[in-house]
Amino acid sequence: MSSYIIGVDGGGTKTVAVLWDYNGNEIKRFVSGFANFSISKEETIKNIEDAISNVKGNHEISYIVLGIAGRINNNLRLEVEKHLNKMFNTTTKLITDGYLALNSVGYDLDATMIIIGGTGSVVYAKNKEEIVSIGGFGHILGDEGSAYHLVLEAFRYMINDIQSNLKVSNFTKEMFEALNIKEIDEVKDFIYSKSKDVAASKAIFVSNLAKEGNEVAIKLLTTEGESLGLQAVLALKKLGINEVTIELKGSFLLNAPYVKENFLEVLKNNKIKFNISENNNEPVIGAFNLAKKIIQKERKLNF
Repeated sequence: MSSYIIGVDGGGTKTVAVLWDYNGNEIKRFVSGFANFSISKEETIKNIEDAISNVKGNHEISYIVLGIAGRINNNLRLEVEKHLNKMFNTTTKLITDGYLALNSVGYDLDATMIIIGGTGSVVYAKNKEEIVSIGGFGHILGDEGSAYHLVLEAFRYMINDIQSNLKVSNFTKEMFEALNIKEIDEVKDFIYSKSKDVAASKAIFVSNLAKEGNEVAIKLLTTEGESLGLQAVLALKKLGINEVTIELKGSFLLNAPYVKENFLEVLKNNKIKFNISENNNEPVIGAFNLAKKIIQKERKLNF
């Protein structure tokens, strides 16, 4: 009987693969390059293959659970699963990174939720076997409650400030200085020429201004926190529950001023009963939890 599981957490910058035995003991891990099909399908598949190969070694694998950033259409899912099944002679399940992370939170609890507010954003929640996701449509269609979206909103404010007023605000002046730009057209050049990660990194400038008491910066950050809160409330309404265990993920949500506080305030105002999980499990742990559940159900094995 096969007795090993591989979990893979693929993101925009790195891919983490872990090999476990059935008792959940970590045997080996390996980190390779990014795993995001919207960046490059070929390189993503290569990085996934490298990560799995390095942890697999000579072990016989009973299941691979693979979480990938972004939304995955069904045709791509089936294609990748079939390819990996053949390559590694096992069964593969491809899911989103948000669903992977959700399965790392309070796995034995009926009602759980994970809020990811980093470069991008997404909300996943479950009640028993029912799962919903809100957001996660990427930086063009969504990502409210993220560092990237904050930068976009800051730039939009600056553009409107320059074009609508004879005297620009201190916020715009400070942002011009922080970004080392002199003309508003440089904002356009920046946002269209830089990667999502590079653009999102400029959220620190807005955070710094908020810490200094700048009202525009505070409002922008407050709005991002509220947006995440409203997404969380919507997810719970779809599930028909108002009590949940929540895990917060993402440096923007956890570290940027005013974001977490206003996120929680929205939950309280909507009479949501919640506990904040402190287990801090890596998202890749969700792969083991999910594989274990599938194996127990499909193959009637207890471990």
